[in-house]
Amino acid sequence: TERLQTMWTDAAGGSFTLGYGGDRTGPLAYDTTSAAIEAALFRLDAVEEVRVTGAGTSTDPWQIDLVSTSLPVTHRFAADGSALQPEGASVHVQSIGHDGSVAGIALDKPGTLLATVSWDGTARLWDLRTVSLILELPNDCPGCTTPMDVAFSPDGRFLAVGARPNPAVWDLVTGERLALEFAGHTDNIATLEFLPDGRLATAGFDTTVRLWNLTTGESTTLIGHRAPVRALDVSSDGTLVATGSDDGVIKLWQLDPANPAEPVTLAGHRGRVQRVAFDPDTHYLASIAEDTPDWELRVWDVRLQATAEWTHIRTNGSPHGYTAMFNPDGTEVAAADNGSVTIWDATAGTRIRSLDTPDAGAEGGITALAYSPDGGEAVVAGMTDLDTTWLRVYDTATGAELRFLLQKPGISISAIAFSSDGTRMAAAARGSG
Repeated sequence: TERLQTMWTDAAGGSFTLGYGGDRTGPLAYDTTSAAIEAALFRLDAVEEVRVTGAGTSTDPWQIDLVSTSLPVTHRFAADGSALQPEGASVHVQSIGHDGSVAGIALDKPGTLLATVSWDGTARLWDLRTVSLILELPNDCPGCTTPMDVAFSPDGRFLAVGARPNPAVWDLVTGERLALEFAGHTDNIATLEFLPDGRLATAGFDTTVRLWNLTTGESTTLIGHRAPVRALDVSSDGTLVATGSDDGVIKLWQLDPANPAEPVTLAGHRGRVQRVAFDPDTHYLASIAEDTPDWELRVWDVRLQATAEWTHIRTNGSPHGYTAMFNPDGTEVAAADNGSVTIWDATAGTRIRSLDTPDAGAEGGITALAYSPDGGEAVVAGMTDLDTTWLRVYDTATGAELRFLLQKPGISISAIAFSSDGTRMAAAARGSG
């Protein structure tokens, strides 16, 4: 090892040494009798201090506290290398997944089922009560590419998977894929979402948006974009669909069949629109775009059904800056900004506070965030560099860190989803860590 940090002896007399090596290798716990590595703790840029407490017994186990210069918080571990939560916390972290990186995730409303889609070409359905695989949905349609997104229907019966050239829809009662072709798109589906009335909205690289009837397989095509459409959101009441395209244009589509209208165009972004999101009351729409060389957040007053922009915030060029969302009551919007998360007042457009996230470094940044259903907490994923990802829980009222969930090299977390009761949370990871 590069430097010996500390040594201790367990109750049975077995001697253990804790050290860490060069090239950013994480701390290791050794059994000095067998010279075997007992546990490899996570990688850190530098360990400033190591504190070991406990007696090594079942009632008073070893606890290892590590303080890193790159992540200026204390991380607590058991002697076997497993992460320990702060006193009073109760969080169980378990990994499930695919042979390839996870491209998208969705939780059903009760929070008992998790759907995942992967670059290995499959979609999978998991029972979170038993953490077991229920159903594997192969990407078996001719000419299809890797699925990019997944969504549950409002009643939880259907699961839609976005692929090419058409979406695949599965009946979760029968376990069978619907025989309907859902033919229409001519290129990849980038994103999809169900409407409250059960229709399925899809947006794709062919510049179109389609609304599908699951009974007939027929669709209504929304034509207006001139570039690939990557961003889509449906208002909570189902009356509006917002879409954003690679040319910086946002469209608002009114879905009232009795009063059809041309879409409202919200212009202002100069680059690819990556995210659009309505607040719960459909008063505002947040949009994040890759306005080179920086990322930009704009929030629009959609009650005016016009181009009324009330604020825009230019970020500091984070490579992972395209993450923003409203809190559950629509009073605040949180946005990534060069490795930090800033919370803004949704009515005044003023900065409220920042979350106490770790220093991202030159190549780091925030990759995903999500509010808890009650809005009191925010789960944030970020990277300290291009190799190491962390996951933390924050108090949205104070910005303070509440819990440390994960740090792992070799992955990047791209999405976070909560169950409706807030007891379960899922994160989609890409990479091989």
